[in-house]
Amino acid sequence: MKKAYIILSLGLSMTLFFHCGVKKKQASAGKDTKSMPVTGPSMTQAEIAQKRWPGTTQAQLDNGNTIYHTDCKKCHDVPAETKFGEEKWGQILDAMAPKAKLTEPQKSDLKLYILSQREYLLNQ
Repeated sequence: MKKAYIILSLGLSMTLFFHCGVKKKQASAGKDTKSMPVTGPSMTQAEIAQKRWPGTTQAQLDNGNTIYHTDCKKCHDVPAETKFGEEKWGQILDAMAPKAKLTEPQKSDLKLYILSQREYLLNQ
């Protein structure tokens, strides 16, 4: 009898555990996407970058995206790409790149990402 009780208790515990885990995943699926990091530049953003800066590659935009959403966040929250104008972003990058120890190519990729993402978001 004790053995049946233990098996029943274990089965009930596992059912509750699984059920709660599914609800948690469902709840997190409905999160506000504005607070979630961008997973990568869209094709529209890549087209904007190509038009403004011929020769821009998807790899450069991906690298800039990674720098913005990982390296910059190591020290501070990152502002929305639309928060500043193009000139102000240039000033910010000139000031911050040495502090973040970015190379010139990294700084360039970051600038391409921010400015093309900014233009993409403003034109939506």
